[in-house]
Amino acid sequence: MNGSTVEDGIGTLGITDFAQNQLGDVVYVELPEVGAEFESSEAFGSVESVKAASQVYLPVSGEITEVNENLEENCALVNTAAESDGWMVKIQLSDESQLEELMDRDAYTAFCEEEAKERTAIVVNLAALVSWDLGLAESGGWNLGLIVGESTSAFS
Repeated sequence: MNGSTVEDGIGTLGITDFAQNQLGDVVYVELPEVGAEFESSEAFGSVESVKAASQVYLPVSGEITEVNENLEENCALVNTAAESDGWMVKIQLSDESQLEELMDRDAYTAFCEEEAKERTAIVVNLAALVSWDLGLAESGGWNLGLIVGESTSAFS
């Protein structure tokens, strides 16, 4: 679990540095109550930033044994120390074999690099599309609407 550690069946979970960078400045963190039980892939809390509000999902099943109360007063720890002091919850894993299905650090790094390339390609394609669209608008042509999140490959 990236941005996470497991010791004696208890996982310390938070978001990764890559994820906090994508969110931007965190302004609020909502965490669950100690004792709450969750299944793998279930949302356990949320993070609000200047850019967006996002749910945070557990990669494993288990019971919350501790929450990082420091985040109530200093949620900026998620940005400044995402993979250390900015941890969010500790969870007693109900099935440690779920760890085998998760990416290791190298696989996650490769995933993040690919995500960054795809985001750059989308931004470049959208910038080219907007430039093309502005050229049409300036020449009295029609205006083309953009659908965020859809593939722009047809326009590249």
